[in-house]
Amino acid sequence: MISRYEAYMDGIALSSVHPELIILDISHNPANKSYNTGMLANRSGLIITGETQQGASVTILFELHIYSIAERQIAIQEVQRWASGRILETNDREGQQLYVRCTQMPKIESALKWTEPIEMTFTAFERASWEEKTPAVLALDAGTSGSGSLFVPGNNGKTVVEIEATPASGSTLDAFSITVWNTTMTFTSLGATNANPLKITYDDRLIQSIMCGTTSKMDKRTGASADDLLAECGAVNDVSFTAGVSTAVTLSVRGVWL
Repeated sequence: MISRYEAYMDGIALSSVHPELIILDISHNPANKSYNTGMLANRSGLIITGETQQGASVTILFELHIYSIAERQIAIQEVQRWASGRILETNDREGQQLYVRCTQMPKIESALKWTEPIEMTFTAFERASWEEKTPAVLALDAGTSGSGSLFVPGNNGKTVVEIEATPASGSTLDAFSITVWNTTMTFTSLGATNANPLKITYDDRLIQSIMCGTTSKMDKRTGASADDLLAECGAVNDVSFTAGVSTAVTLSVRGVWL
């Protein structure tokens, strides 16, 4: 059935699950921040000592207009299969995606009321916010130093930056430092090559990897380095690097949204 609303899970449209499925509504709860506070000495007010962010959630309301009670159960099982996916998109947030788990599975409350609305809810956990499907990319020309600027869309503070640093063919990159916004990572004794460049990446649980080929280079990061390279969303971010040998650097970052 035709609806003005659509949702996709891992690229599959919800409306494609069954021809008698109609989406009634999509509602959003943004990622919420909570703060730990402490008392200020000898004056009123509080000081923020810590910040945490709970994940965004999405509720989808739909109907299955199927009179046969057996066929309706088969259809809801297919919707449950769809809901067990990982990356959610909705057509009211074009160009954005949310890593989710289904925290309220759709179910048939009544076999009698065969046109009643059915609800399912999805919640983000490790990646708490909506993010751009297409990352913003900055490629810096090969050299022993370089700089540039990168606009990152979004409205939810800071987000992590992925990089690839590739030395010239025949060279070995040992000393390398990169700054994004006001975060810096510095490396020594990297041993990166053209065939095995330095890559800083994150998986779908936001677990960081620092690799050259199949070898971890976590221990090559200096103690003074930031834990993550961060970019500010909704802003132009300054980027610079220095390298012991001529190196091309590419940065990739997905803006995040409430």
